[in-house]
Amino acid sequence: MPFLSRLASAVSWWRQLPSIYKLTSVTLAVVFLLGKFYTLCRTASGLQSGTVDVNQQWSSIVRGVGGHGSLGGGMPIRIMYIGASMTLGEHSEGERGYRQQIRDWIASKGNPVNCVGANRFGDFKDNDVQAWGAQPIKPTLDRAREIVPAIQPNLVLINAGSSDCFQEGAWGSSNVLNHMRDLVDFLLEASPGPPSS
Repeated sequence: MPFLSRLASAVSWWRQLPSIYKLTSVTLAVVFLLGKFYTLCRTASGLQSGTVDVNQQWSSIVRGVGGHGSLGGGMPIRIMYIGASMTLGEHSEGERGYRQQIRDWIASKGNPVNCVGANRFGDFKDNDVQAWGAQPIKPTLDRAREIVPAIQPNLVLINAGSSDCFQEGAWGSSNVLNHMRDLVDFLLEASPGPPSS
């Protein structure tokens, strides 16, 4: 039951967010996951010429999600949460935000999980995160350049961009698309696929 109460708390927190936060975070997460999925497909196909069976690749990545078994055949997951205050979980119960719930769900599938990032935040084990309060995308990219090549996450969840929107003078919402593209391109290049072991 603790999981259900945490889930209910997260849903309640999500419903209280302004619509722009919801739209921004969902859009950015989907864009990044699609990019990561594309890279995983290319990596799994050995970058050979010809067509890639996307359905087969997707099935191998999420094997067991709907039933029993681990994700991606039990591969170790090095998850990096990137963003600002919502990613940190500032002002949420235990300052965990959504991070612990995702981590626990992946671990419950049987995958070894290690959260990675430059700082720690929240009252749970394995609380490493790559996020700082009120941080726009460009400084997020600058900080990612310092750590991602060394720690090689193989799952990156981005919830960034809302800080750009309320800091119009310094950053501005008009630059969000370009800054996000730069961040995603960097991540795909610096940490291109699953670990070999």
